[in-house]
Amino acid sequence: SSGRKRVKTQDDSVGGLASKLDSSEKDEVTSDVNERLFSITKSLISLKEKGTGRKLSEIFSEKPCPTTYPDYYQLIEKPIGMNDILRKCRTKLYSSVTEFLDDWNTLFKNCVTYNGEGTWITIDAGVLKAELNRLIIKANPVMRHFRCRLGFVCSLRQRTGARARPHSVRIG
Repeated sequence: SSGRKRVKTQDDSVGGLASKLDSSEKDEVTSDVNERLFSITKSLISLKEKGTGRKLSEIFSEKPCPTTYPDYYQLIEKPIGMNDILRKCRTKLYSSVTEFLDDWNTLFKNCVTYNGEGTWITIDAGVLKAELNRLIIKANPVMRHFRCRLGFVCSLRQRTGARARPHSVRIG
């Protein structure tokens, strides 16, 4: 036994999902959670544009080359690429889901900071963000409350005109 306190909630059986952890432990990265984070990352890396089949993640795979883009490193405080996130998942370096989502948020923020709003690369980043949000929600209700940490759910809905849901509303 891991010593974790399990709390029975109304939606324990919805979709066959396991019991939720006590709220103080929701951010912990267990082996199961790490596998989900790794799977989510691989899914994002393989995401292709509908119609063209172009891999959206290609430009985000590695940090930009410092020789080719020296201005990037003057402008961006914490460069990160998708392969950095994948490596951290593979080597189990994430100690919390928040840390995982913070890395994704940094990647997306860096994109907007360097490229500006409305550019094709920023639009691709927006598609990747939306897919990350969908995968986090799908992965497990325990992880759903982290979607707000991505900092794009409400702003994405504002730009697209979709109705924003209160963060306490249960999805699923």
